[in-house]
Amino acid sequence: MDDTRFPSQIPGVIGGKTFLEIFTLCPKIVEFVDSLWTPDKTTGVYKLFYTWVKNHLAAPDSRAQHELRCAQFVKTEKHLPSYMRKYVVEDTLNKTL
Repeated sequence: MDDTRFPSQIPGVIGGKTFLEIFTLCPKIVEFVDSLWTPDKTTGVYKLFYTWVKNHLAAPDSRAQHELRCAQFVKTEKHLPSYMRKYVVEDTLNKTL
């Protein structure tokens, strides 16, 4: 399922990308799925992606790699959604205040 691809007609970052590409290149989206999506509210390719993300994050190595990507991502962004703030280290937080 790593090669399962979102339809290119879907606007934004995920359109035309594989699940694996999104997982490795878009930590904000993966964290959004992991933190806020629920299986009963997703259908079709989104439900496949939800299940795929949850399964990958269940593996400790994949979870650790994702968390490292998130920690790097938050260093480059000024306006973070609430679900990404847990990756901000105190030094970074103090610099942005």
